[in-house]
Amino acid sequence: MFLLPVDWSERRAHPFDEAIRSSYANLLGLGCDITILSEGLVGFNLAKLSLEEELDQAFEACMRALEEVKQVAKKVRWAAKEVKKVAKEEAFRAKVEVRAKLEKVGALEGLVTIEHGAIEVLHQKVAELEEALELGRQ
Repeated sequence: MFLLPVDWSERRAHPFDEAIRSSYANLLGLGCDITILSEGLVGFNLAKLSLEEELDQAFEACMRALEEVKQVAKKVRWAAKEVKKVAKEEAFRAKVEVRAKLEKVGALEGLVTIEHGAIEVLHQKVAELEEALELGRQ
């Protein structure tokens, strides 16, 4: 069995060995075309694998970044809770201090009132003594 070129009907007049040579040349051309297509396919597959590797690396980098963001968010939440706790403690401490100072102010107001009353009494006594002295001089 021989492979004959497509244009065999036009070449019938040529010798048989020329037909075989042209069929062989056609086969070589097809083999060359197949080799070129195969190399192209291999190149595309290599490019695809390279892109897939880059995509996997980018995905892994994104996942690592996401984990880091989650950890930072947890730290921020924890820090916010600590700040809130410290703020509440400081507010309570300030409230207690204000109450203590208000009590001291109230006590001091009471003392001032007592002292004011004592001063009034002393003024009255001084006035009485001055009157007594004036009466005694007369």
